Amino acid sequence: MSDSTALSTLRRLLLSVINAGVILLLLLLLALAGSRLFHWEDSALVITAESVSFYLFALGYPAMIFAVLAKRRPAILLSAIVILCHVFWVLPEFTASRSLPDEVAAAPKFTLLSHNVKFDNTDLPALEDSLRTATADVIFIQELSWEALQPIRDTNALAQYPYEVVEPAGAQGLGIFSKLPLHDAQLIQSAGFPTLRATIDVGGQRVTLYNVHAQSPVYGATHFWQDDLAQLRTELHAETGPSIAAGDFNAGYGHRPFRELLEHGWHDAHMDLGRGTARTWPMDRLGGANFNGYIRLDHVLTSPDVRATHIEETPGDGSDHRGLIADIAVLPPS
Repeated sequence: MSDSTALSTLRRLLLSVINAGVILLLLLLLALAGSRLFHWEDSALVITAESVSFYLFALGYPAMIFAVLAKRRPAILLSAIVILCHVFWVLPEFTASRSLPDEVAAAPKFTLLSHNVKFDNTDLPALEDSLRTATADVIFIQELSWEALQPIRDTNALAQYPYEVVEPAGAQGLGIFSKLPLHDAQLIQSAGFPTLRATIDVGGQRVTLYNVHAQSPVYGATHFWQDDLAQLRTELHAETGPSIAAGDFNAGYGHRPFRELLEHGWHDAHMDLGRGTARTWPMDRLGGANFNGYIRLDHVLTSPDVRATHIEETPGDGSDHRGLIADIAVLPPS
């Protein structure tokens, strides 16, 4: 056998091996697509994969390049389907935006800070400094523990927030701190983690607040996560006035229970403002701090008569999550 024949055989063998690997990868991605299409989303593995669906379905593009160059028709077909999943299922989160209505200019506004501070946070001084210098009118805290709350109070980091509703309970702990009087405070119990609800008055309009922390589907039974988001959906869609829900949803646009929240006129502030690429988690593992996280589990959701005019992320301050700070406009009744 000549050298050229041997090289040709080796090349064909290598392409066959690569093609087999590409086909296997594409079939796994199509299985993920099937789980979404047929609502097979009750396993932690599928839910985790859906969290990073932007990255996973994006593998269809290099797979297509290989398939075209290698003239592998089955791989071309499969990669085309994966690319369509990416375009129609994933990209809308990153390309969606809405222009602000004219009413925003004169509408009463307030600023909200929301942060999962991590119940065993070991960098409380940084967190206290952030809270002390915050420009927010209302602060939502998730994973509020007594061990964190007492030192924060001792340093007067929240001295400018005279109104509060606190339910310290470690990973399930929640707190709302406000410069505006809080009314109708209620801890809404769920199968997993509770939600803290209260109302404030903004420019003469009552605004309902939901401080959200859904239980993780990875560190707990997945049905608790599903139940938390289903109950939240029921609560939000029953609201008839200006309302917002913010916090750690432990979910993103790749998850059907989260997308179902964005019905009945509810919107995600990041998507509204063209910032769907923002990331908030993880800050404490996998090199996430170097990239400000890889995915966004933290959100600010607004009802039809509320609009976020600005949103950005805050430092982690010892937490595995970045915080969110959003300017909120309360539109006049329609």
